[in-house]
Amino acid sequence: MLACFPENELVQSSVAVKTTLTTVGDILSLSQTQSRQTPSESDHLELASVASNSTVLEGWHKEWEVVTTHGNILPNLGWMKNNLEYGLFMPAKLFKNKHGETGSRKVLKDRMEFNPPPLPSTMSGSIPKMLAFFTTPVLFWRPVGVMQVKVKCPNRNCPSPESYLFRKGYGSTARQVCGLQSYYTLLTERLCCLPCSNLRQRSSRSAANDSDSDEEDINTAGQQYTFLAYSPRILMNLSPAVRSMFPAVICGKRTIDKKVVTLLEDKINSVSMSKVQRLVQQGHDKWYMERRDWYQTLLFEAHTAKGTSTSQKGILSFARPQGTYTPPIPKPSLPSARVLRRAHLLLEMEKIPDYRASILSVTGQILCIDGTKQVR
Repeated sequence: MLACFPENELVQSSVAVKTTLTTVGDILSLSQTQSRQTPSESDHLELASVASNSTVLEGWHKEWEVVTTHGNILPNLGWMKNNLEYGLFMPAKLFKNKHGETGSRKVLKDRMEFNPPPLPSTMSGSIPKMLAFFTTPVLFWRPVGVMQVKVKCPNRNCPSPESYLFRKGYGSTARQVCGLQSYYTLLTERLCCLPCSNLRQRSSRSAANDSDSDEEDINTAGQQYTFLAYSPRILMNLSPAVRSMFPAVICGKRTIDKKVVTLLEDKINSVSMSKVQRLVQQGHDKWYMERRDWYQTLLFEAHTAKGTSTSQKGILSFARPQGTYTPPIPKPSLPSARVLRRAHLLLEMEKIPDYRASILSVTGQILCIDGTKQVR
């Protein structure tokens, strides 16, 4: 009677399983590659002594880990923080704080677009996690931090209108952008105006000392000096080429991708906002069904690979006794047709300066069809 070993089950399984052997040469080449990526061997030893929970992540906010109402960022948290190839951060490096304590720190990569790892298609001795099947791309909008764009302060009463904004942290809200096929995550950096910040502090101190402050001091006391990089006031100050790189339209709590909004411009086929909403619904349903079916199919094939002919002895026996089956995440809700129409109107309002410039003739404003008369 032959003994039943798990290794035999993996070899005879119908699921694609990695059965490659790791040789001594592979281990040596891997260690040499890691030594070239890190500063020195002593840093390796010190990093190993530092606890993993003490690693400082640049710009990471705890608010990102909260499940949002529209969409879901939960599947992206793992690879965004820990994956060195696809994630947001570079390998950890040592640093000393002001108290002289040694810790590890991960710095953000100089990139704005991040694609998730590929979907699990093989099993390396363990079942893939459910969240790995529902990952989506991430856009970290950083025009100043990555593209080095010079952005002026959008306030009209700025003490120094020629001064440029500088980076001051990152936004604490992880927006979910509704695309044609699925949602994707939108993060951003925070910009600050130093003259406006100083003016607000002086106005606040003067208002506290003198109760009979005039109306101008009251207005400057509440003047905004920090801005999110994707706010409309900042986007309108960017050049058209840089502004066109931002792929979304912000409508209050909702964010719509420009590819969805531009579908409303198809007047030949009489595309309405209800029709666009149905097209987006079909795309999201197809994406969700493909991810869910692939996750459940992989689980089913993994637990029916014991030579049994019955199809019922598989995922049911795995789910009920042990209770370790994780159901797929619920499908996120889609924006209504009115939200899509509002996003289209906002995008058209941004084009008003271009429309106004296009109706100007060489000699002045057009007052008739032939454009012969000028403005006196």
